[in-house]
Amino acid sequence: MPILLKLFLISSTYLTNLFANVLGVISVEILVHRIGLGIQQGIYAHLNQIRPIIFTFGFVVLTLFALIYEAPIRRVLLANREFLPEFLIQKARQRVLNETFSLNVANISIWVLASLSYYLFSLHMNFPDFYIYWCLLGHLFTGAITAIFAFFLCEKVIQKLIVPILFPQGGLWNVSNVRHMTIRTRMVLLLISINTIPLLVIMSIISQLKIANYDVELRNQILDALLYDSMVFIIVGFGITWIIGGSFRRSLINIVEVLKDIKIGRFERRVKVNTSDEIGYVGDSINEMAKGLLEREIVKDLFGKYVSKEIRDQILSGGIPLDGELKEVTMLFCDLRNYTNMVHRSGPKNAVKMLNHYFEEMEEAIRENDGVVIQFIGDEIEASFGAPISVPKHPEKALRAAIEMCKRLETLRSEYHYELDHGIGLHTGIVLAANIGSPNRLSYALVGDTVNIASRIQELTKELGFRIILSESTLGGIRGEYRFRDLGRHTLKGIQTPVALFGLLGKD
Repeated sequence: MPILLKLFLISSTYLTNLFANVLGVISVEILVHRIGLGIQQGIYAHLNQIRPIIFTFGFVVLTLFALIYEAPIRRVLLANREFLPEFLIQKARQRVLNETFSLNVANISIWVLASLSYYLFSLHMNFPDFYIYWCLLGHLFTGAITAIFAFFLCEKVIQKLIVPILFPQGGLWNVSNVRHMTIRTRMVLLLISINTIPLLVIMSIISQLKIANYDVELRNQILDALLYDSMVFIIVGFGITWIIGGSFRRSLINIVEVLKDIKIGRFERRVKVNTSDEIGYVGDSINEMAKGLLEREIVKDLFGKYVSKEIRDQILSGGIPLDGELKEVTMLFCDLRNYTNMVHRSGPKNAVKMLNHYFEEMEEAIRENDGVVIQFIGDEIEASFGAPISVPKHPEKALRAAIEMCKRLETLRSEYHYELDHGIGLHTGIVLAANIGSPNRLSYALVGDTVNIASRIQELTKELGFRIILSESTLGGIRGEYRFRDLGRHTLKGIQTPVALFGLLGKD
């Protein structure tokens, strides 16, 4: 950031506060010293003796206050944040959030001291009672409205220029030792500035009209003052209302827009938090929620790369009982052949590239037929039709997936010019679907003889000379026009009862 811009940012709050007080001084000059005095030029001349002293005092106090109070803020804004200690950054943040309150105390104190100074000077100079009364109330009311106007104006400047630098991630509500400006407090100050103070001024002017009942010239002066006050309070009231209303509107619109993005799954956007009130707290809460949802989505996406989308969703939703569930499924095992020779011929890097492409094509064929890849075991695929999501006519869908897998294998063979082949075994039966593992690491698995039989059938494909072999239980669930060869009953390793097997010849 250019040094001139940094200097402007550092001085922005001080200059804004000074600007608001200058407007207050101009208002007093017109209201009290011009309209209130009228033709009493002698009194006006006497006031010129004390006015420069009061103005100089107020300017020096505000300047010294800004230099001392904003020292940590200046240091942080001018220095490289990477080399600053955390406690100094924290202190600068506290000073920024408390600055409007501290400035307000300084402003009110200076205006009260100025009012008392004019009052005591008027008494010392034996001015008329009307002027003493007029001068004291004029300074107090103008000082109050000026302090409130300066408060909201400085707060707007801080929110617009300083907060985005010191709070790029929001979190204003979490800063300790900060006087939080609540929405209720803002509404009270707004009510005081546009209602209470104007009414008090009008009441005081009415009382002065009673005193000046027979003094036409004095009554005209008071009526001029009433007209001027009305214009000032309308302008100031409109300005403060515009500042507060605009701040609320922008914050709420930003919140609504972010919530709309979250609703449709866009979790990257954040609420721009620049206040420490309830709206700022809501903004921070929404940002934390969006951050959590984004992290969950990332974890969910990564989880889906290690297990299928269907298994992931079932696990995350708690749809799988802790003790598992019995389900009828059709299991598919597919083993890639000649992979070792391919690694030797093309090298590990090219072989892994081809293997990933093979798995991608095979999984797509399985997914298109409502199947789920349970796991990849080396160059072997274990898939299920019917778990974790129940699938109607799963034997037939498993066979369709197997046929599609063989078609895609032919495409890969022509693309890579390797003598690739695979064998697929299918078997239908009951399995236990459960999360298996240790408390720290779980894996979704299907357990039972159905899984073992499907794996053993796949092992027989090369021996029996068929790419796709299915059991009698799977054949019983197929209604399509397919041609099979009866391969007889085979005793499978680890299975006591022989299993009738059928090799796929084609489709009629």
